[in-house]
Amino acid sequence: MRAALKKIFFRILGKDPDAIVVSFASGDPRLADQMFAEIQSLEPRRRHILVKAEEAAGYWRLRRRMRGYRIGLAPVLFDGDRRYSNLRRTAFLLAPTKILAYNKRLERHHLRLRTMIASLLFLKGVPLDRIFLRPKWLVPWKRDRSVYPSAADEIAGRTLSPRRRRIAILTPYFPYPLSHGGAVRIFYLLREMAEEFDIFLFAFRDQETADDFKPVLEHCARIILVGKPRYREPRWSSLLPPEVHEFRSPAMLAALTRIRREYKIEAVQVEYTMLAPYAGDILVEHDITFDLYRQVRDRLLTRTARLSRQHISASPWEIRARRSPGKQPT
Repeated sequence: MRAALKKIFFRILGKDPDAIVVSFASGDPRLADQMFAEIQSLEPRRRHILVKAEEAAGYWRLRRRMRGYRIGLAPVLFDGDRRYSNLRRTAFLLAPTKILAYNKRLERHHLRLRTMIASLLFLKGVPLDRIFLRPKWLVPWKRDRSVYPSAADEIAGRTLSPRRRRIAILTPYFPYPLSHGGAVRIFYLLREMAEEFDIFLFAFRDQETADDFKPVLEHCARIILVGKPRYREPRWSSLLPPEVHEFRSPAMLAALTRIRREYKIEAVQVEYTMLAPYAGDILVEHDITFDLYRQVRDRLLTRTARLSRQHISASPWEIRARRSPGKQPT
């Protein structure tokens, strides 16, 4: 009965009773195509219309085109490209309460007044999985908790030699394949140091395969791998930089302590300042985060950049880490 009354009501208004989906290709064409394909698969029973950038200027013409339809959903791509601002504006004018926003990672979020802060953060580019995070100390009943893998895998490499001294290198990622500058630097560092030392490489596991291990095992006596923690706290929940929490692993600390004692390792070299809490003998600063944020702030000269939480939290902590490389900063 309700469905029949609904059809009668919308026919009186001169509109199709079945709501349609109007997607706006307001960004990179490749991403827009992926967005459109996904929404079609999510709403297979609805009629779909794709509005492209060249139609943004003809708002009234587009409105006349949609006159006989009822827009039930309006997916809009927000990838930061300002060339599509007019098309996004058109979407808001046509269906202000039906916007399903997509970001450049193709995450989606319904823009709603009741979730205004979350919606604004999403439009600013904050990843969706961090927008709704709440610190454990504020809502101890929350289900989405941080996860800290407990297993440490040890892989034997080349034979230990009594003529070589033993050192350890701790990195936030496995340095192979050579897909970025940090991996390239660490891999060739291992190769050069292997001529004089037996190397114990400690790294956080990602998606490495057996083929990735082979080139590194040629230069290392042991590889110790621990899964990277899944840190589920918002940036503002701690005075420490979030990158430090993301690599705080009891399993890694236990493995490092045990193997250092068992094999009588003479020195530990720690790569990147976010691993400074492991209190190695040498700390290698690939990037000084607070200085990078300061450069961004000075270049952009925006209020958001000036008040960057990352810059505020990283600065004093990284300064202490640089001054005391063999001591855990607090």
